[in-house]
Amino acid sequence: MTEVERVLVQISHPAHVHFYKNFIRECAKRDILTKVVARDKDITVDLLKSYNIEHDVVFSHSDESSVGVTGQLKYELEVLKSSLDFKPDIITSIGGTTAAHISAITSAESVIFTDTEIASIANKITIPFADRIYTPRKYDEEYGNKHLRYDGYHELAYLHPSQFSPNKELLKTQGVDADERYAVVRFIAWGAQHDAGHSGFTREQKKRLVTSLSNHATVYVTSESKLPPELEQFRLPVDPNIIHHLLSFADLYIGESGTMATEAAILGTPSIRFNSLNKDTDMSNFVELEEYGLLLTTPNANEAIDTAIEWITDKQISKKWHTNKKDMIDEKIDVTKYMIQEILSQSG
Repeated sequence: MTEVERVLVQISHPAHVHFYKNFIRECAKRDILTKVVARDKDITVDLLKSYNIEHDVVFSHSDESSVGVTGQLKYELEVLKSSLDFKPDIITSIGGTTAAHISAITSAESVIFTDTEIASIANKITIPFADRIYTPRKYDEEYGNKHLRYDGYHELAYLHPSQFSPNKELLKTQGVDADERYAVVRFIAWGAQHDAGHSGFTREQKKRLVTSLSNHATVYVTSESKLPPELEQFRLPVDPNIIHHLLSFADLYIGESGTMATEAAILGTPSIRFNSLNKDTDMSNFVELEEYGLLLTTPNANEAIDTAIEWITDKQISKKWHTNKKDMIDEKIDVTKYMIQEILSQSG
C-alpha cells in the first residue's frame, strides 16, 4: 500500500456535500490535503460555504453549454486542470464518471461510490475506467474484482448516530417548534439522467397533498421546481444545512426525492416516496428500506397522498418507526469511518 497524502474530492450535487463533509474533516485531522472541486448546481455551493469547506467552483449549470455531451466534456476538462495542478493520489466522487475518466489518464487512483443501478448510461461510461467501486451490500449489479460492498447507505456517512445528533435548538432559532406535529414535503425537478421517463405529482395533486396535510399538522415544503402560488406560504423556512434536524423531528416525510426519503427513513421518520418505478426495477437501497419497515414507495399518487393523511393522523406510528430504525442501525456501519479506512488505503 502507498501512503495517501492528497485527495481530490469531486462534488456534483448537494447530497455529495453531506456525503463527503465528515470525510474531509477527518482528513484534515490526519494532515491529509484535500481539494474540493464543485459544480454550481442547486444549493451545492451554499452548503459548502455553510460547512466552511474550501472549494473551487469549476462548472456552473447556469452556463448555456452546461448540458449534454458538450457540458460533460467542459466539466471534465476543468476537473482535469485542477487534478494536474493539485496532483492527487486519490480522486473520489459519487457516480464518478469524471473521476474515473481523469484517473485513466493521470497517476491518480479513482475511488467511486454509487448506489444507483438505474443510472445505466452513466454507469456504462464510468465503471470500465474506475479503479475501485464501492456500493451498498445489496446493490444489484456486479463489477468484478474492483467492486467492494459495504453494509450501509450513502446517507449513513452523515446520519449514522456517531456522526449526527438532532438538535431542537437549531430549529428553534429558525422559527420551528420541534415538538409540534409537522410534515416535510419534497418536490424535485426531474432533471437527472435516471429520471428520464418518470414524473412526479401534478399541480393539482401537490395542492391536494399539502392542503390535506395542513388540516392535521404544520407543513414545510421544499421544492426544486416552482410552486403553485397558493403553496408558497408552506415553503421551507430553515437553512438547507439544518434540513436533517428538521427531518429528524418530523412526524412524516412525503415526496419525490429518493435521497430525502432515505434520509427520513434512516432518521426514523415515517417516509413515503412517490416514484413511478415498480419494485421489480427499483434501486436496491429503497427495496431494503421497505423490508426494514422504514419506507413506503408507491407509483400511485393517490395512494401516496391517502397514506400520508392516514399516517399523519396516527400518533403512535413514530414508535414503530424508531423500533425499525434501531433494527436497521444495528446491522449497518458508520460509512464515514469506512470511507476513511478504504479511501486512505491506496492500492497503487
